[in-house]
Amino acid sequence: MEDPLMELSKIINGLLATDSTFTDPLTMREYFTEDVEFRHPLIMVNSGTDSREHVLSVYKYARGLSWNNQIKMHEVWFNPMKRIALVHYTQYTHPLLFPYLKISMKTITQLEFQQTKDNKWLISRLEDNIPNEDILNVLIPFSRPFLNYFKAIGGLAAVGIGRVFEKWTYHKQLSVHKKRRIYMSSFRILRTASKRGLHTPRTLYSTTNYSLSLGACRTTLFPFGRILGRGFGSAVEQKSGGGSSKLIWAAAGLVGFGAGYYIYSSPQFVQQLTPAAVEAPTVKKGIDYQKVYNQIADILEDHDYDDGSYGPVLLRLAWHAAGTYDKETGTGGSNGATMRFEQEGGYSANNGLAIARNKLEQIKAKNPEISYSDLWSLAGVVAVQELGGPTIPWRPGRADAEASTTTPDGRLPDATQGPKHIRDIFYRMGFDDREIVVLSGAHALGRCHSDRSGFDGPWTFSPVLVTNNYYTELLEQKWVEKKWKGPKQYVDKATGTIMMLPTDMALIQDKAFKPWVEKYAKDEKLWFEDFAVAFKKLLELGVPFTGNEKEYRFHTTVGTS
Repeated sequence: MEDPLMELSKIINGLLATDSTFTDPLTMREYFTEDVEFRHPLIMVNSGTDSREHVLSVYKYARGLSWNNQIKMHEVWFNPMKRIALVHYTQYTHPLLFPYLKISMKTITQLEFQQTKDNKWLISRLEDNIPNEDILNVLIPFSRPFLNYFKAIGGLAAVGIGRVFEKWTYHKQLSVHKKRRIYMSSFRILRTASKRGLHTPRTLYSTTNYSLSLGACRTTLFPFGRILGRGFGSAVEQKSGGGSSKLIWAAAGLVGFGAGYYIYSSPQFVQQLTPAAVEAPTVKKGIDYQKVYNQIADILEDHDYDDGSYGPVLLRLAWHAAGTYDKETGTGGSNGATMRFEQEGGYSANNGLAIARNKLEQIKAKNPEISYSDLWSLAGVVAVQELGGPTIPWRPGRADAEASTTTPDGRLPDATQGPKHIRDIFYRMGFDDREIVVLSGAHALGRCHSDRSGFDGPWTFSPVLVTNNYYTELLEQKWVEKKWKGPKQYVDKATGTIMMLPTDMALIQDKAFKPWVEKYAKDEKLWFEDFAVAFKKLLELGVPFTGNEKEYRFHTTVGTS
């Protein structure tokens, strides 16, 4: 294949979908190396001289077990430097024995490639990651309702036994050891591992109790890995000896028997067994901003919202709160958080940002000491870092202001305009041409919504991952004006899937802007470095710092924290 990002959807459909233009997966030999390796929760094909035929036969057999297979693509991501791709999709299958039953399987396939001398990409390894619940539902149709029933019964028994166990053992037998918590969904683990050139964690399906591997995190996609779920901050260790040891082991046995399936899908059970809720309170010494960062990171992932993450809309909130700054008058900026009030919150440029503000209310409730201004700007930092971007240095010190300090409408960019308007907006804030192009790269994240801005569609094929793809798409795609009843925007001619706004196109139409677009398209590392500096500057516009504020560089929840 010449462009994996564009062709992987077709290949996955060709392997699995009944209505594919490829009548037989065995006809797809040209896309795989001869020694391709295959990993699946139910079957493995090791690399060998004839492994390609075995792999394609597996797909042919899998497709033959159903009278109708359909594929719904969610996201495709490709890193040509690391030669790794991720494809997120849902497979809907109708088993031969139950033709009227429709079963879904959420799947994330990681692919590794080899590049030939003529610049063709061949798949050398595939690894399918599928929730255990979905696999079981395919093997045993109609099993899901029974699993949910036993989960509920087991949960009630586990909670009751857990409380008895806690009361009997806490003061005599248990010592608490704090453990690191891992807040990251399986797809974010895979994306980040791929971006750094790592292999998929082999412990993704591990059910080993109290494992601290990446695969033991809580996630809606991989429910059997919830042993160290969100909210679990400690583990327990028994001391030897004591006359009550038999009772302890008996209680532990009952917990294991009563919990059953529940222990592998609910972090609340683990919370019942730990005495964290009755620990002596610690003395507060100011705001723990790393803790606040982690809490924001913990609410980003939501597969029912947009492209699966609140990160892009939180980044937009931080950007719009700061983008009202006027260097001549010293008004506006991220200090004040006046978007809380009806006037600024109602500006058309801020349509849809109530979603982000409301989402952060739960964090504000947990940390009432932090100002909205600091919270919103910190949320922007979290979004950038957690979705694969650079580390953004950040300082607290913003204070919330009254409604009377709200800035007038019209200070944010108008997406229908050209280079002159862009310069007027950014020069007013104190940015130059290079910084304009740098900050525009944030459009790698998120999408436009017709019910908010009037525009519609994502800028890139990976709208929840920070990359320099915004620049590469601007230069490499052929853009045509979209034919629709909405405002003027452009779509890529090849697929009509991604879009650009008039202000985006201005970056390659203007002679001073375009060289920077070309530089960042070629060098993602350079863009990361420049973006970290420019975004920090944006978030500090209008903030009356005293000079004594601590500058933070937050650890991400990707990997260790």
